[in-house]
Amino acid sequence: RVSLVSKLALRYQRKRRGFVSVVSLFSVIGITLGVAALIIVMSVMSGFRQQLLDTVLGTTGHAIVQQYGYTSEKATKAVAEFLKMPEIVKANTFVQGQAMLTYRGNANGVMVTGADLGKQKEIITQLKKGDAKLLEDNHVYIGSELAKKLRLKVGDAVNLISPDGTQTIAGFIPRIKKLRIAGIFNFGMYQYDSSFVYTNIKTAQSFFKMGASITGIELKVKDPMQIEQVKQNVIVKMEDLDPKLPDARVSTWKQSNVEFFKALEIEKRTMFIILMLIIIVATFNIITGQMMLVNDKTKDIAILRSMGASSKQIQKVFFYSGLLLGFIGTFVGALLGCLVTLNLTEIVHFIENLFGTVLFSGQVYFLDELPANLQLNDLMAVIFTSMALTVISSWFPSRKASKLDPVEVLRND
Repeated sequence: RVSLVSKLALRYQRKRRGFVSVVSLFSVIGITLGVAALIIVMSVMSGFRQQLLDTVLGTTGHAIVQQYGYTSEKATKAVAEFLKMPEIVKANTFVQGQAMLTYRGNANGVMVTGADLGKQKEIITQLKKGDAKLLEDNHVYIGSELAKKLRLKVGDAVNLISPDGTQTIAGFIPRIKKLRIAGIFNFGMYQYDSSFVYTNIKTAQSFFKMGASITGIELKVKDPMQIEQVKQNVIVKMEDLDPKLPDARVSTWKQSNVEFFKALEIEKRTMFIILMLIIIVATFNIITGQMMLVNDKTKDIAILRSMGASSKQIQKVFFYSGLLLGFIGTFVGALLGCLVTLNLTEIVHFIENLFGTVLFSGQVYFLDELPANLQLNDLMAVIFTSMALTVISSWFPSRKASKLDPVEVLRND
C-alpha cells in the first residue's frame, strides 16, 4: 500500500508546470546522459585494457629467461627442466634481434625472432594468409600491417638488412639476407602486426652470426598474474642447472608493461572523475528544481502542517520527489549505457559506413577495433555514485521545506 508521503511525492512530480518542469526534465536528461556516458567509457577502458592484456600475454612470453653463454644444447636441457615445474605450461627457445626489412625500395624497421617449433605452431593459428605449415629455412612470417605498408604478399622475396656488417676499404657493408614470405599473421595489435617478423631459429642464428647460441627462453605459465612468484622459482632452477654460468636474467610481462598498464588505470580513473561532473551538474539542477518546487508549494506545505503533518513527513515528501528524478535518470542512463556497450561494435561500424570515415585506427590505439567489457563492479560504482549524489541533492530542498513555518505562510498568503 502506497503511503500518503509517497503519493504526494509522485503527485508533485506529475503536476509540475512551466519552468519548474523544464528544470526537472533537464536534470533527468543530464543524469541519464552522465550515467550512460560513464558506463560506456568505463566499459571501453576496461575492454581496452583486457584486450591489450590478452594480446600481450598471447603474443609474447609471460617471462623471458636470458643467460650469457646459452647454447641451443644447454637451452634444450633447461626447457626440459622448466616443463617439469607445475606452474609452467610452455617453454620455447628463441633468437631475437633488430633489422631492416626492404622490398622494392621501401623499408621498415622490424624485430626479427627466430622461433622454435612450439612457437611456430602458435603463430600458425594466427595466420590470415599462407600455408599452415612450419617454416622452412630462409622463410618468414610477417604481420598484416607490415604487409599492407610494404604491399607484400605470400611468396614475395624480401631483403633483411642487419645493422651489423663488415668494415672494408670501400666502407661499411651491411649484412643482407634474402627471405621469402611464407605467411601473414594478424595478432590484432598494431605494434606487433607492423614490426614483428618470425623465422626459424636456424635462419635467425645464421643472419645474426650467433652460431649455436640463442637469445633466451620464453616461458608461459598457468596463472600470468602470479608471474613474480614463478620468476623466483625459475631463478632458483637456473642456478641448480648450471651454477658456473653467470646469474640468470628473468624479465616478466609485468616488468615490460608496468608503466603502460598503470597509465591505462590512471586514465580510467581520470575519465571517471571528468564524466562524473556531468552527473554533478545534473544534481545541481535537481537542487534548483526542488527549491523552486518548495517555493511553489509553500501554501500546500502550510495546509498539510495545519492538518497535522509533521515536519519529518513534509521533508520526506520533497526528499522522495527529488529522489524519484535521480532514480529515473540513473535507471534510464544505466539501461542506455548497457545497450550501447553491448552493441558498440555494430554502432561504430554503422557510423563509419554512414560517414565513410575511420573512428578507431589501429595505428593510434594499438588495436584494430573498439573493445568493450561491461564489468559489474564498474556498473555498480556508477549507479551507487549517481544515487549518492541524488540523495545529497534531494536533502537540502527537503530540509528547507520541513523548516517552513505554517502560521507565517498562511498569514502572508
